Amino acid sequence: MFMHILENSYFVLQLPGLKPKFYLQIKGGTMGSACTQVLADIYVQKWENEFVQQQQQHGELYLRFRDDVFLTTRLPQERIEKILSEINKKDPNLTIKLEGGKTVDLLDVITTIEIPNFRAKVFRKLAAQPYVLPFHSSHPIYIKRNIPYAAALRATRICSHSEDLRNELEKN
Repeated sequence: MFMHILENSYFVLQLPGLKPKFYLQIKGGTMGSACTQVLADIYVQKWENEFVQQQQQHGELYLRFRDDVFLTTRLPQERIEKILSEINKKDPNLTIKLEGGKTVDLLDVITTIEIPNFRAKVFRKLAAQPYVLPFHSSHPIYIKRNIPYAAALRATRICSHSEDLRNELEKN
């Protein structure tokens, strides 16, 4: 079944004023598919096990959600780049790039190192902003009422400091 899904994955492209065109995806699978996400997790977990053990032995943090990874390290930048270069050579299907510093945006969280802890607050992606749904849209009223609640819940779950939470709630 997995092979059938991977070998028969199509996507549609429709440009303004033109008829839609169907294309066969020739490498990999659609990340929107539940089946493909499971396969990707299995594939990545196979090579990441050794790396995770190494992180744990050094008391470092390693978190992954699909293809986004957050980790901590005390290694110098040059050593990290060398390790990533070696990992990238092992498998042409996986490419890892380094984005780091004292502050990192990952998924919908801005994480800042404030020794001895982290500070977390909501990261607002421009493409996902703002929470707007026209009142006269055909969506049920409970959906419209849920938007402010969901935004407040998201902020409450993410913000590690009360002042950041207050600021985020005032924006919504």
